[in-house]
Amino acid sequence: MEDIQEFETKLKQKLQEKKQELDSSLLPAMQKDIQLMVSACNTVLSALIKKSIFHNSSSRYAERPEEIIPPSTEPFNDKESSFALGGRFGQYTAMIEFASQYYQYNCDFFTPQKIAKLTELLKSFNWDSLVVSSSNPNTSSFAELLQNFRRCGDPLAINIVSDGLSQLSKALSSSMRVLKSLSCYHREAYKLSVRENVFSRLDLSGNFTDVESGLKAVKKVFAQTMKGSPFYTDLIKEILEENYGNGAERRRQEVLSSLDRVVKAEERKEEPEIDYRAELFYGIRMLGSVSPHLTVLISKLTENQKILQAARMTFFKKLKELFRKAFNIPVSDYEITMLVTDPATQVQKRETISFNMFIENLRRKARLFNGFALKGSAVWQKLEAMDNVQLLDILSKNLSEMNTIMRQCGGLDDYFKKQAGGELKTKIKGIKIEISTIKNTILKVNRIRADFSARIEEQEQLKRLGILNEKN
Repeated sequence: MEDIQEFETKLKQKLQEKKQELDSSLLPAMQKDIQLMVSACNTVLSALIKKSIFHNSSSRYAERPEEIIPPSTEPFNDKESSFALGGRFGQYTAMIEFASQYYQYNCDFFTPQKIAKLTELLKSFNWDSLVVSSSNPNTSSFAELLQNFRRCGDPLAINIVSDGLSQLSKALSSSMRVLKSLSCYHREAYKLSVRENVFSRLDLSGNFTDVESGLKAVKKVFAQTMKGSPFYTDLIKEILEENYGNGAERRRQEVLSSLDRVVKAEERKEEPEIDYRAELFYGIRMLGSVSPHLTVLISKLTENQKILQAARMTFFKKLKELFRKAFNIPVSDYEITMLVTDPATQVQKRETISFNMFIENLRRKARLFNGFALKGSAVWQKLEAMDNVQLLDILSKNLSEMNTIMRQCGGLDDYFKKQAGGELKTKIKGIKIEISTIKNTILKVNRIRADFSARIEEQEQLKRLGILNEKN
């Protein structure tokens, strides 16, 4: 009996330590993993919608549910597999986002029922083993879809989806480890409660014959002392085996060992520094995706300038052009004075640009961004050798320059349309669509940059306060 009492004292201490570890370290880390999963899911979903692999079904999950509703894992109808899979992945994304926003990441909030719901949701797609032979219909169908998607010939889209799935795999593994630790805590906390409220009123040491007879004795006292609490037969049997069964001492030691703190090596692996760097690279690649749009802008603007210049070509100007070519005189730059609009104040101001220099700057940007978009390029290799501060500087600098360029492109678009009159106006090519597409991408990349900057600033503050150790 003394051995059991000593064990219960140690168990109580272990549970207090485990609760503190879960509340202060493991569960906040899992919350960050869940948030990372939301970002990765949205990235993958957006890329697949753009390629018309999935359809946008986000409106179906606009209302906040009362609790997590995991997507079905039943086999698909082959004729509707792509549509059904898109719906299930959209539901999965919405439910992960619900868990990130409305769940509280502490032991008291995570009841066994909530643990079961979140576990069921996370297991509805097995990102750790994304293979066609998977027994999970969602996983096998997604793996098959991914094989077809990789034949689309768009390396940027393929890289974005692959990186998103890699992040999902890492975050899923980390979250499942925490949920396992959390389940162990609640399991042993329940058993300790039964020990204190029920077994303390029983003395089975002298007349214990088998588990079933002990179970009957426990039920009588349980009904009196723990009314309203669930009676988990399997866990009660575990207590009987740990107290009176064969190998009881070994079983009790295994219980204490199961509540040991997570080793420091695992804690270091779960630090988010690598994920932060991945976000920076994702923002750089996303910025690189505007390269084709810049190429279209260059083509349209150059053509518009030629159309306008040809219409203004008088006899004397044509003669001057002949002499220039005959004597190899360099072309003088074509200056344009236009109105540009400040997006913050909506105030217009006059600005003069050298058109040829402007176009050449666009070409340099298009080449640079093409390097951003392609892993393995010379530009990408240089980026990988840089630290996070340098990457952030490059991202910030290019975002600032692109904002200026987009304002100037808007001014040029208005300029060409106003200068071209009559039938000539129909020949001028508009660039509003390209400008809008590039601006939307800039906004998304700027959010990534701002989030990264905020996290770095938060880490610096924690270091200054002594809450976070200096590691870099």
